Amino acid sequence: MDELSKIEDLASLFLTVSEIAFECNIPESELRREIRGKTTDRAKAYFRGKIKTKIAMRRQILDFAIAGSPQSEIMMNEFSTEQNSDE
Repeated sequence: MDELSKIEDLASLFLTVSEIAFECNIPESELRREIRGKTTDRAKAYFRGKIKTKIAMRRQILDFAIAGSPQSEIMMNEFSTEQNSDE
């Protein structure tokens, strides 16, 4: 697995930046700086991984909300509010 794929995979598991840096043999301060900048390929892989899992989780929460889960309905409402405030 190449470095970017590995960063994306580990970020999708919500590992910490410290853990990802260690596993990928990248200086932690360097990876943190790149993530803060949000423009490097490493940063994009990191955010892509996080978002990939976030999407999967939200799909599951939506399914539960449609099935009538009160907690999932509350969460979906919060997600909608968050989305509206970011427009």
